[in-house]
Amino acid sequence: MSDVTSNSLDKFFLKHKPRSYKKGQVILHPDEEAPKDIYFIEKGHVKVYSLTESGNEKCHIFFGPGEIFPIVAFFNNETRDVFFEAMEDVVMRKAGKEEFMEFIKNNSIHLLEIINKMSVILKVYADRIDNLEYTKAYTKVISRLISMAERFGKEYKGSIILEIPVTHKDIANTIGLTRETTTRELLILMEKGIINQKGHLIVINNVEKLKKELNNSL
Repeated sequence: MSDVTSNSLDKFFLKHKPRSYKKGQVILHPDEEAPKDIYFIEKGHVKVYSLTESGNEKCHIFFGPGEIFPIVAFFNNETRDVFFEAMEDVVMRKAGKEEFMEFIKNNSIHLLEIINKMSVILKVYADRIDNLEYTKAYTKVISRLISMAERFGKEYKGSIILEIPVTHKDIANTIGLTRETTTRELLILMEKGIINQKGHLIVINNVEKLKKELNNSL
């Protein structure tokens, strides 16, 4: 069982049948029809990306335990040309549109929970816009690590572990850099002792030092 919170929205989804997806499995494909279901992540992480004309991934956002998708497309009744893919083995719960809409209409608390989850998504995209203003690759990488630490970071013995199996390529695809360039900038941070790698996870040894490095790189 993942670290989902015990609010009413989570309890609603946990009553539904669990669905398992393997690492690399596409959960949702680009579709001509608006989504009829909404998904809740019980365990694991999902990335959302589109494909460029050359077939390269352009990563938009990551989702983790306790989060739901696709929120905007679901409520706006619109389609999006994006893929939702499991970054690791994932356990999901799914609810139909009519049932979910009836659920949130019954209590303003439910709606508030949805607004809170949407505000997280808005902040992610706001951070992406800020990242576009940076001209240096080093600055872009640091900014993305700080943003990810706010969402997926867990404190452990003074360090921050990014509890999401994100690859160097995934990071690169969110900030418009090549994997090679991203790896080079990450190695600089490792050489300075600011971050390190623990298995497939990135560890920020000193988040305040990382923020200071960001300011110094501007």
